[in-house]
Amino acid sequence: HIKTEYDNIPVKDIERARRWALEEGSAFHQRARRFFSKLDRDFTARGANSPRRVRVSLGSFSITEVVNED
Repeated sequence: HIKTEYDNIPVKDIERARRWALEEGSAFHQRARRFFSKLDRDFTARGANSPRRVRVSLGSFSITEVVNED
């Protein structure tokens, strides 16, 4: 798994960070769908003679939270 984390971003930028994560995550998943659909037998005849199959699942998430230092 890949993780990127920063913990000292100003609170005023939280909406900007959320918006960026959503936009970039959506674009990433669009590219992934285009790529995997070219391999999937529901969308192409590629590998139609093989009874075996593979499931690929790709996920992403983001968390933005205000950190209170007590």
